[in-house]
Amino acid sequence: MKRYLALLLSLVLTLTLCACGGGEDTAHVGTYTCTSVTMGDVTVDAIEGSLDLQKGGKGTLTLSGESYSLTHTQEEGTLTLTIDGQDATGTFADGVITVDLFGATCTFEPSAE
Repeated sequence: MKRYLALLLSLVLTLTLCACGGGEDTAHVGTYTCTSVTMGDVTVDAIEGSLDLQKGGKGTLTLSGESYSLTHTQEEGTLTLTIDGQDATGTFADGVITVDLFGATCTFEPSAE
C-alpha cells in the first residue's frame, strides 16, 4: 500500500511541475530584417540590418555590419531589448517589430528566409 501511495504522490508532483512550465510568450521569436530607420524627419528605407530573437530571451542585433548581443522580453504588447545594459522598448504587432534604438526608430519585418 505504501508503495502505491508513494507512486501516486510522485505522479501528482510530476504533473504539477509540468503544469507550471511554459507561459513564456514566444510569438515574437524569429529572424527579422530592418526595413526602415527614422531619425527625426528623415526615413531611410534601405539599411543593412537584422534582428534574431531566440527562445530563452537571447538574441542578436546587426546594424550596418556591427553585431550586438541582447536579451529580450515581451509583456502586454511591449517588447524590450536590452543591449549592453541599455533598454530599448518597442512594440510587436502584426508580425512587425518597431523599436527605438540608438536615438532612431527601427522597423523590422519577418525575414523571407
